[in-house]
Amino acid sequence: MNCLKVLLYGVFSARKTACIKNLSEIPLVSTQREGIASQNPEFCPVALDFGRLTFDTQAVLYLFGTPGSRMFDLTWSIVDDFFGVIFVVDSSYPYGIQEARYKVRNWIFQDIPLVVVANKQDKLNAWHPDMIRVALSVPPDMPVLPCVATTGEGVAEAMINLCEEYLKHHFPTEKTRHSV
Repeated sequence: MNCLKVLLYGVFSARKTACIKNLSEIPLVSTQREGIASQNPEFCPVALDFGRLTFDTQAVLYLFGTPGSRMFDLTWSIVDDFFGVIFVVDSSYPYGIQEARYKVRNWIFQDIPLVVVANKQDKLNAWHPDMIRVALSVPPDMPVLPCVATTGEGVAEAMINLCEEYLKHHFPTEKTRHSV
C-alpha cells in the first residue's frame, strides 16, 4: 500500500483542523489546547494535527495540519516526500490574507503540487476566490477554491483538485508539459 502525506498549511485560525476533520475517516488526532494563544483564548494547535483518508486498497493519504504560528513556517523545508499541500486561507480576515501572502510565497515556487483554499466563504465579508488569487499572487494555472471547512463544503473538492494537480505535476500531458 502506498502511504502518501498531505500537508494542510496556512495562517492562524484559517481552520486547517476543521478541513482535516471533514476529510479524515478516523477521529481527528488534534493537538489543540485551551488558552494557549493570545489571539484566540479558546483553542490553539500546538503541534501537527493528524487524519487519514484511504482511497482504495492501494493508497492511503496521511493528513497533517500545521499550527498557523510563524514558528512553524519552516515546515515547507521538510515536504520533499509529500504528495502535496493544501494552503488554507481565512478569506474573511484581511490581516490573515496579508499574512497568507507572506506564507504562500514559500510554496508557490516549490516543486510540489499545491491547491489554495479560500475558507470561510459563508462569512458576509469573505473575499471571493478570484480576489484571493490576486491578493496572494497565485499563478492562473494553480487552483484557488471556495470552502467552508466547518460544514465540509468544498473540502473534498480541494482534495480532488490536489490529486489532479499531482497528476499534472508528475505525469504531464503535451498540453500541460509547456506550462510546468
